[in-house]
Amino acid sequence: MDSGELHHLLFRWLHVVSAMVWIGNIWSLVFAQPAHQPPTDTWSRGWAGTTWLTGVSLLIFVYYAGGALTTPSQSLWMAIGVGVTVLLVTWLMYDALWTLLPDRPAIAAAVSLLVLAAIAQGLAEFMTGRAVFIHVGGTLGIILVNNTNQRPARIVHNAIIAPAVILFMVSNHFPLIYGTARPWLVAPTLVVLGCATGFSLRWLSLRRRPT
Repeated sequence: MDSGELHHLLFRWLHVVSAMVWIGNIWSLVFAQPAHQPPTDTWSRGWAGTTWLTGVSLLIFVYYAGGALTTPSQSLWMAIGVGVTVLLVTWLMYDALWTLLPDRPAIAAAVSLLVLAAIAQGLAEFMTGRAVFIHVGGTLGIILVNNTNQRPARIVHNAIIAPAVILFMVSNHFPLIYGTARPWLVAPTLVVLGCATGFSLRWLSLRRRPT
């Protein structure tokens, strides 16, 4: 095993473990606590930061420096520029949308899915299918991190979005997902499936709470 492969294994393991602890903590706060909008804590912020740091490291090792970002006909630096821009800008778009429409979640969710579909299809012009879905998952992960560190009132969003992020984390192992010619359709479908799971868990937790 060469040093590059060892780094890849180490950061992937740390990324998965920290994500498990972080998401488990989010679900504990939202599904097991009686408060409607429970506050986050230093523990959750710490694991969020660890998940973010290891995720960025994997993105660099595997995609930006590892050859999995582009095909021979695509520009590596263009793909990096587009990918980084999407990762940075998507949070701002999400924050602005949900700040403008806090009392209309259905509309905000529909617009969010349309934007995500456009992002997925746009990324496909510059990078491989695997890289597209990893970047979409990364954008959702950054939203979760920023919600944890800056917007405790959105902790419920995190609990609902988290299953979708997990789907994107494992997507690069399944050509059925990343090999599609229609990322504009598959990406929002994965988000809907993941969020439906989050909503179901939320609903079950509310039913189990004493009135």
